[in-house]
Formats: sequence, C-alpha cells, structure tokens
Amino acid sequence: MGRSPGGAKARSPTASQDPVAARRDLMWPGVILAGLLAFLLAVAFLRQGPTSAQAGGMALDSRHELSTPAPAEHLPAFDALSHFSEAHNASLLWGTYRPGVYFGLRSRTTTTALVAGLMWTSAMPDGRADSSTLRHKCEQDSLERYGFSEHDGRGFGRQPIVDPANRVVITTSFVGTGGGLTGTRGWAVRIAGEPTGQRRGQHVFVYVAVDAEFADELVAADHFELAHTLGVQGRGGLHVRGRVDALGSFSLLAEARRVPDGEGGADGEPLPVAVWGSAAPRHSHLTVEDVAMALVGPAGGAPRDGTPAPDMPGELDGTVQPGARLLVFQLRTDGSPFELDLTYISGGCGTRGADTAEGRRERADEDGCAAVHKAWTGEAFSAELS
Repeated sequence: MGRSPGGAKARSPTASQDPVAARRDLMWPGVILAGLLAFLLAVAFLRQGPTSAQAGGMALDSRHELSTPAPAEHLPAFDALSHFSEAHNASLLWGTYRPGVYFGLRSRTTTTALVAGLMWTSAMPDGRADSSTLRHKCEQDSLERYGFSEHDGRGFGRQPIVDPANRVVITTSFVGTGGGLTGTRGWAVRIAGEPTGQRRGQHVFVYVAVDAEFADELVAADHFELAHTLGVQGRGGLHVRGRVDALGSFSLLAEARRVPDGEGGADGEPLPVAVWGSAAPRHSHLTVEDVAMALVGPAGGAPRDGTPAPDMPGELDGTVQPGARLLVFQLRTDGSPFELDLTYISGGCGTRGADTAEGRRERADEDGCAAVHKAWTGEAFSAELS
C-alpha cells in the first residue's frame, strides 16, 4: 500500500481510546438539562412569590419588594401553636416529679414550687410511731416491691408497695383532675392500705411543703393556714388553704375512712385526720422525717425549736403556725384497711363569703368545695380509678 506524502497520517483517538474525552462529551447534555430545570424553577418561584410570602405573614408588591406586614388575622398557625403550648404546659403542671421517694408530687414551677410526699410506719405498743420502720426515701431494702405498675407519663399513676416489716400493702394513686375552680390543673391522691399477716396499727403521713430552695428570698405570701372543718367532708375531714407565688391560692381537702373487710368496722366509717404545720426555716420537705419522728416517734418530745409536744402521744396536735410552709397530715389506724384521700383545688374554695356574716360564709365555703370534693373522694374516686 502506498503512503500519503509526509508519512503515516496520525489518527484522532476514539472514545474507547480516550475515556476522559468520552466523559466530557456525555457531561454536556446533563449540564444543559440541569440549567434548564433551574431556570424553570426560578420562573415558577417568582410567579408564586407574593402568595407564599403572604402566607408567611409578609406581602410583596408587583416588583417583588418587601411591603407592609400582613395583618395578624393572617397568622392562625402561630396563634394555634401558642394555645397548644399553653395547654400542653398546663397539662404538665403537676406530676410525680420527685425521684428518690416512694411517692411524691411536685409542681412544674420556678423558682418556688409546691411538693408533696408520703411516709408511713407501724405503731409501737404505746401508740407512738416506730422510727425504725419509717418509709419515705427509696433507701430501704426490706420492701418486696415498689414502683408504678401503671403510669401514663402525665396525669395518672398507680403503684402497689409491699412492706412485710410493717405488715401492710400500700397502694398510691394519683389523678390529675384537669380543672379546679379557676380552670387550672389540680390533682387528687388516694393512699390505700391493706394489712398482711397479723395486723399492726399504722401511722400514715402525707406532707405538703413550699420548696423555695432555688428562690433568692422567701415570699411572705407562700404559706398554709388551717380553715374550719367543712360539713361536706364528714367527721374528721380537714380543709387547709394555702398560697404559693408561682401557683396562686389553693385548697387542700383531706379525708379518711375505714374500708370494710368483714372483720368489724362500719361501711366507710370516717377516720380522723390530724394535721400540724410549721413556719420554722429548718422544717421542710428535706427534714420532714426528723420533724415527724420528733413529734410522734419514740422520743415523744417536741422538736428542738420549742414546738409543743402533742397532748396525745403518737398524734399530731392540730397546730398550724402562722405562715407555715410545711404541712403534715396524719392518719392513725388500728390495722384495718383504710383509704386516705387528698384533693388539691387550684384557686381555692370556701372563700366567696369571706366578707359576710359567719353563717353565710360557712355555707359559701361548703357550696364552693362540695362539687370538687364529691367528684374526688369516696365512691366517686373509686369509680374513677377502676
């Protein structure tokens, strides 16, 4: 074969011979397509711009420049979110936010809060409380079981506590009442006891205290005061009014009864509830064990601050000091099954007749508390828990 002049002709490499060039050739159509799509999207966005901006609360004029903000009525989503937030926070106002105790409640408020807790022990032969078997903090190893068997993480919880040393099974129940006379969330608690083995008398304490641990200073208005016993509660019931800066005013109703078990005792026979309250700074939910045992325990004396000892050994004397910030309810039993109900009513009750004559005031008190009390004690509370 002949050659062309100047020697062999150099040939351009094919795609198979130059992979880099091949990739470059294939890339250009993709770049062109991506640019076209970006252009179309930009056009679509500009056309929809005013409508989208108005939905977010800002209006655009024909030249796509910012103009006057849209009126508030165009912001239903933000308003609804605000209401949702308020309702959500209100639903979490109360809960079992107290780790380290067998049963405790706390308000989700700062810098002051209201806390509640449970203690119990068996009675000694002389009727005083046995300090060696006092239950409060989750530190004892002699309990067979404790911990919630049911809890919805918000407004309901139930736990059985098996205590062989005190020969009793304690069942705690907590229900968020979701209302109150002012619409703020309240709560109801039942402490039920069932004897096991040979019966022993029991001392059951429920305390409520103002927790100002993180407050810069104590607020004088944060306190409890004992109101008169209300007829709606029956014999032995108690009504305590209180106020905490972060919660406002409230009422606490306490009532107890014997539960029939076929071994004597009237059906639902009322049991007396004793109370004691202190304004001493050293008396708080952090020292309540020592305070209670100093009053009704084996020592049988008064606390070191000079608070008088009770007249009846083993029983609180009903004194609530002015400005009290620690309140202790006490139920004494002979070993029979029992129920102790406590109801927290936000806004308080029994205050509408405060400036009227005594008789009218008492009737107003009963009228104001009766509806809430009826719904959250006795058989009605049992039905709610079943």
